[in-house]
Amino acid sequence: MSADLDVTVFAPLLERAGIKAEGATFERLGGGANNRVFVVRCDDQQALLKIYFRHADETHDRLSAEFSFAEFAWTHGGRRLPQPLASDPERSANLFEFVPGQGPSDFSDDFIEQAIAFIVEINAH
Repeated sequence: MSADLDVTVFAPLLERAGIKAEGATFERLGGGANNRVFVVRCDDQQALLKIYFRHADETHDRLSAEFSFAEFAWTHGGRRLPQPLASDPERSANLFEFVPGQGPSDFSDDFIEQAIAFIVEINAH
């Protein structure tokens, strides 16, 4: 478990998503320039916890924008992004389905075609 994360703080968020907080562990992932990102594991369940940094002068609410977009996409059948599970604006955290893998290392024609298909799907609504 990550030493800088207290499971009790995020227990209500986990439980809203149907994940038992008791026994949950957090593994910090790399990247996430302005955010901290963790894989949450409990028994056979996994999720991705994203904690957003917000500068005092920042006017754009990235937490709500990202979660609202993911909800919109899922509501309209978009499955090319992780499923949004729960949001906790008070703690600046969103919980998403955990999809193991790595970001693209090469922007192949297939990758570009998938991105275009995603844009077309979303803009159809």
